[in-house]
Amino acid sequence: MEARRKSLMENAALYDPSVFENRRPTVDVYGAVKTARVGQVWEHRTGASAAGVHRQSQAGISPGPYGAYSICLSGRYNDEDRGDRIVYTGTGGQADDFGNPTGHPTEDQSEDHPMNKSLIMSTKTGKPVRVLRGPDPRSEYAPKMGYRYDGLYTVRNWWTDASKPHPVTKRSFALLKFELERVSGQPPLARRTV
Repeated sequence: MEARRKSLMENAALYDPSVFENRRPTVDVYGAVKTARVGQVWEHRTGASAAGVHRQSQAGISPGPYGAYSICLSGRYNDEDRGDRIVYTGTGGQADDFGNPTGHPTEDQSEDHPMNKSLIMSTKTGKPVRVLRGPDPRSEYAPKMGYRYDGLYTVRNWWTDASKPHPVTKRSFALLKFELERVSGQPPLARRTV
């Protein structure tokens, strides 16, 4: 079993080797991390996780007791990415297809979901949230490939909105929306060129 584990760990196609190095911070922190710089890109989310930028390997929100530590824009949801301003869609309420949400809501998103609750808490505490951007052809601020750390944002506001009608049931569901604004004084955001 140990030989199989080592073999899997050495296969970079399956795992980012940096995950297994002892550089990963042992606890989550609010704000900037010493192990990453704004603009740094990783081929896979596991690299950003190893650096402590966004610990979640699949979830888009990394929750903490005083607000969210980080979010990841992945291009899979109806987020609005305007660079210095993001309208981020909460989590939950989607059909699950073997660990991959289909994108179609099947129930209302809940304020009580721990990840959504952490973003709501961020509006109260003002703790900065790290933003990781993944590929999204709809956003000029998203990298073409990989995941890029784009610095710190604050969650300014949140509200409930209605989803587009489900393609089969024609029913709309409640979506939680979070407005994030980039903290000033950081290196400028990269923009994708055509």
